[in-house]
Amino acid sequence: MVDITDWEQVSSRVKYIIKEIDPIKLLPVLELAGILGEQDGQCISAVCTAKGPIHATQNELLVRLKKRGPTAFPNFVAALRETGQSHAAQLLDPTFKGKHSIYLPKCFN
Repeated sequence: MVDITDWEQVSSRVKYIIKEIDPIKLLPVLELAGILGEQDGQCISAVCTAKGPIHATQNELLVRLKKRGPTAFPNFVAALRETGQSHAAQLLDPTFKGKHSIYLPKCFN
């Protein structure tokens, strides 16, 4: 079951993090983790090109992630950290203690 409070946190902080997230950097990590499919990545990438990264993050990436089950949020936060977007990760999950995710494949840990 998805922890609703995780995604409520995202919704309440989206205006602070939206400009800091580069969805293109996140796609390979989230695809390899099985959180997003290749088709998701292609769609997000196309929207990013057509309408910009802020629109792609808010209207494609976050919408899709919210539907991906209980590991989507921790994988999203870990992917942010793994791709050098740790400030956004810290805003979303200030209690994150570890440097690496237990969810992401070993090649990213």
